[in-house]
Amino acid sequence: MKKAGLMLVGAIVAMMILGETVNAATAFDVKFTLKQVTGECMVKEPGAAKFTDAKEGAAYAYGTEIKTGRKSSAVVVFAPKNECLVLAQTLVAIQEKGKPSDKSLYLTQGTVQVKLEKDFHKQHTLQVETPTAICGALECEFEVSVGKLNKIIKTLVHAIEGRISVGGRDFSIPIVMGGTRLTVTGSADHTQSKIEIIKGSVKILVPAKPGQPPQVVTLPVGSVFAAVVNGDVINITVTIPKPDGTTETIVTVVVPLPHTTTTTTTIHTDDSSTTTTVPSSTSTTTTIPSSTTTTTTTTTTTTTTTTTTTTTIPGPGPTPTPVGKR
Repeated sequence: MKKAGLMLVGAIVAMMILGETVNAATAFDVKFTLKQVTGECMVKEPGAAKFTDAKEGAAYAYGTEIKTGRKSSAVVVFAPKNECLVLAQTLVAIQEKGKPSDKSLYLTQGTVQVKLEKDFHKQHTLQVETPTAICGALECEFEVSVGKLNKIIKTLVHAIEGRISVGGRDFSIPIVMGGTRLTVTGSADHTQSKIEIIKGSVKILVPAKPGQPPQVVTLPVGSVFAAVVNGDVINITVTIPKPDGTTETIVTVVVPLPHTTTTTTTIHTDDSSTTTTVPSSTSTTTTIPSSTTTTTTTTTTTTTTTTTTTTTIPGPGPTPTPVGKR
């Protein structure tokens, strides 16, 4: 009898644990809803010819674009405790990628602030894509802004809490911890890009010469990563500040443009994983030490005549309708 009782208790505990595991992350709804709609907020649904007024509490299909005016905002609800605040003068497309669990926000201009529950990444992926960077959500709250001046596009990334990843054609930052701020500036023709660390520090994977693994470089506040396309190669430099107020160039490398080589970088942290892409010509395993997280980066290269990537490199996204004059 005692043995049967223990078995029953064990079964109950197992069911409780399983229930917690299953319910660790809330499944995203088939459509997203809008709440707290204020001011001039408009939507353009898939297949629609023009923008119409957004409706409080309405559900919209993925592929819908959202446009806000001055002193306007709206909250996109993917599921309970998983939301995105769309701030004033923003144009963003809320998209679904290859499968229902994968979402993408293509931010053309303005600011979005994403807040997700801690275990969201166990069932979903969400990226904020801009013309110069891809921000991958892990377990976090973060803000992304895009501004343009002539042909220069600047993305400001602020990891508020938790962890995110930031990547692009010329670089990969697998882990950006809460409290970190950085900018990714690039030209409209994608021939120049620059990363500046405004607050905190990051470990960046810098593309290496063919046959060599990516370099793991620590960028403290004030550091600058610069990449300039010159013909069929990319000239990359990394500069860090010195205690005396001067700067020091610690990396200078010339790598081929990633026309036919694809590197998939899988980042495993605790029980989660994410993927980014960096140009390389080899297969390596790199360990990035961290005081808070042990991160293992596995880089696998596949050389083909056509570039195939696991994570989309920032490039021409959907063509949302430009925000008009207000």
